[in-house]
Amino acid sequence: MADNYRFDVSGADLTTALALAFVDNRTVKGWRVQARQDEPPRLILYWYVGNDKDVTLTPAPLNLEASVALVQQWLDATPWDPKHPWNEVQTKKGSRVYNEQWGHLDGAHGAFVAVEPYQLWYGK
Repeated sequence: MADNYRFDVSGADLTTALALAFVDNRTVKGWRVQARQDEPPRLILYWYVGNDKDVTLTPAPLNLEASVALVQQWLDATPWDPKHPWNEVQTKKGSRVYNEQWGHLDGAHGAFVAVEPYQLWYGK
């Protein structure tokens, strides 16, 4: 896989979306939650932890299946407040799975995927 591959998936099954991040057989060795002003919080997963601050190490490396369980548990426990509860659509809590420039997050080279709660819309 190229060093600079990018993805941004919302509304897909969590396992399918996270599989994009694990395409080169990565394992999760750490994670952190990032609260952001005017944005939903996000869970950032690390395939290695260097000098990154506020990263919680996993007791053992997590494969895709174990990472999906961790992420789902975090999503279930994370408050979700739809920004636009319009009457024209029905909403459901979903997830957005993505990375940023050069396949990293916030310039941290060990951070390879972020997940945040995402408002899915369904027409009435």
